[in-house]
Amino acid sequence: MNGSDKIRFDRFLAARSLKAHCSRRARPFFGARSGTETVDRFVKMWRLEGCELMNLAELSNLFSRK
Repeated sequence: MNGSDKIRFDRFLAARSLKAHCSRRARPFFGARSGTETVDRFVKMWRLEGCELMNLAELSNLFSRK
């Protein structure tokens, strides 16, 4: 923030790209599929586990289940 009342076009494009990236990454957690099988599988299992924090061992166990 430089205190200017103008937004440079390159910074506008960068902000728009960041918003698009964040939207794509957040979409799977709000119901849409990500398009990546591993991510979709993780989100589905994570929701079934109650959407709680997991340590690495728990995450590993989650993916080793059939």
